[in-house]
Amino acid sequence: MPDGLPAGIDHELVELVRSGGKHPMVPVLDYGGLSTDEAALAADALDEWRALAATEWKDRLQVAPTRQVPPLLKLLGYDAKSARPLDDRSQHRREYRLFEATGVEINGRAKAPAFGSQIKEQGGNLPVMMVWGRPPAKVVMSWAERDTSGASLPIIYFGTLSREARVELAAGSDRLQPLLVVDDAALAYLAARGNRQVSATTQTLLPFSGVNRYIRGRDAERKSILDPRGTQVIYGGWGLGKSALLADAGELFTEQRPGYHQTVYVNLDQENIGKGSSRGPEALWSVLLRELTVAQVLDDRPQGRGKRQETSERVRAGIRIWLNGDSRRRLLILLDKCDQFFEADAPRFDQTKKLKGLGSDTKDAAKVVFAGLHSVQRFSKLASNGPFGHLAQTPKAIGPLAPQSAAELLVEPMRALGFEFEDLDLVNRVLGYCSYQPFPLQMFGHRLVELMHRKRTRRGAGEPPYEVELTDIEIVESDAALRDGISAAFKDTLSLDRRYDVIANVLAYHARHHGLEVRLSDTELREECETYWRKGFEQLDTEGFRAYLSEMVGLGILAPNHDGLGWHLRGPNALRMISTSHEVEARLLRAEQDCELHESIRAGGPPRVPRRPAGSADQHPARRPPGRAVQPDPSRPRQHRHRSHRRRPDPAYDR
Repeated sequence: MPDGLPAGIDHELVELVRSGGKHPMVPVLDYGGLSTDEAALAADALDEWRALAATEWKDRLQVAPTRQVPPLLKLLGYDAKSARPLDDRSQHRREYRLFEATGVEINGRAKAPAFGSQIKEQGGNLPVMMVWGRPPAKVVMSWAERDTSGASLPIIYFGTLSREARVELAAGSDRLQPLLVVDDAALAYLAARGNRQVSATTQTLLPFSGVNRYIRGRDAERKSILDPRGTQVIYGGWGLGKSALLADAGELFTEQRPGYHQTVYVNLDQENIGKGSSRGPEALWSVLLRELTVAQVLDDRPQGRGKRQETSERVRAGIRIWLNGDSRRRLLILLDKCDQFFEADAPRFDQTKKLKGLGSDTKDAAKVVFAGLHSVQRFSKLASNGPFGHLAQTPKAIGPLAPQSAAELLVEPMRALGFEFEDLDLVNRVLGYCSYQPFPLQMFGHRLVELMHRKRTRRGAGEPPYEVELTDIEIVESDAALRDGISAAFKDTLSLDRRYDVIANVLAYHARHHGLEVRLSDTELREECETYWRKGFEQLDTEGFRAYLSEMVGLGILAPNHDGLGWHLRGPNALRMISTSHEVEARLLRAEQDCELHESIRAGGPPRVPRRPAGSADQHPARRPPGRAVQPDPSRPRQHRHRSHRRRPDPAYDR
């Protein structure tokens, strides 16, 4: 491209685009596929670019942002309503100028949040830098560094960058805010191939940037959220991507029919709604009233004195009126962190019932989706009758990713940034290290991108793709901070319920002492858990205990027990993340004390620390030191405890 466009964007290229021709020296610049209107729009934008590039030094402070900036952004996939100068950030500069595009709408899906969803989060404002004089890459980066806003920054570079300059930008810009440098060659290419989509812009330019980004998988779960008759309940542990899934599904829903599809997202923890919080479950309707008013689904006119309604009825009636106003309208309400809400709404589930009724009242034009942790699943299993049971007939577990989705989560972001794995075995190695969990994969990928940026800078790498080698994976694996971070995220999931922690540590103890393939039956596992925390497990019936085991499979801690031969940890990486042998034993010995302290704090009373009985742990019937194998009760017939001879290790779960 750079060699084929020595004059950059000139009159000749503009007319070539307008006529739908093909460049004689650069075959990829073929504009024959554009319609007459598309060709005219692209030619006009390129002509505006050409005119701006030719602006004299003395006239650069007179650039008209509202008229001249939006057409350039349009070819990149950004529709801006207006633009204004940011001369406080580039005062009296004529080599470059900063502008801010406002009211930016994004066409397509960016390959990095910095140039997609984050712009929406910033209110649709996007800073833009224009650079004249064809300065070296180092100078461009030094100018970009003066913008301390931290916002994503497209740089309009009038001229054509050499290959060497692009490599220098890629190597040096990782220390700056997210940058996309658009030069004559890039814009000419995007005019032919980009279809005014931000996905094409980011896919083309990210390999020459220092952006660190990661995307999300979960296509099946996302589809079920968007389906009017799909799931209304999703659940899973910390770091498994529930909130990200809701945000992504909400964004997709709005994009399906802009102006007609509306999404409202509420984090109930942040609103202090639920058991143990300052507001009860009925307070959710006031929050929905506020958010739906902001989304212009409800109006903010005060009610007349004679027309006072309960807030819940006002919201439900307002939603029906809005939907009836146009048959194309749809509403998706996403409620996150719902555990304490359900705890407070039980056992009658009055507010849940009203929320569920929105779907039937509107013939599925409105849908409510609830997301939460372990108790959401438990309610869906145990509340078989009543509103919650009907609501959660098809709950979606958000657990470890399927192998293909996990691989895509790792590989696609790397590819978008210009990095390719040298061998497929390296991908599988990383997936195993992270136990197919999205949050650890994000952490690993982020560290790997940082390493590759440093490597590219140090070696002066050539053109993309840049290869990820075995030594790169080994360096990231040896990062102590990463190991601690992944382990901490895993332990956060165990701490969701103290029973998780006891179950996991009992199985970890057996894995450390008898091998990972050794299994324990439901009865054996429960008896050993009671050994360390009798009060926590003796109150569970058989179905209640199995519900916990099923949850831990969904959370990626336990391997499924499809063949009925017993339970064990998912694999060696789960064992590694739980803890060392010494720490496992220590946690089991203090399990009763820790668990009861945690339960008393959770109940809202003063901490009650159980008094430790006099004497050694051997003298306390509820606790045995884990250094000694737990022996079966000779008075009761028991099955063989260790049945490793009855199965061969399953590589699907031992990875």
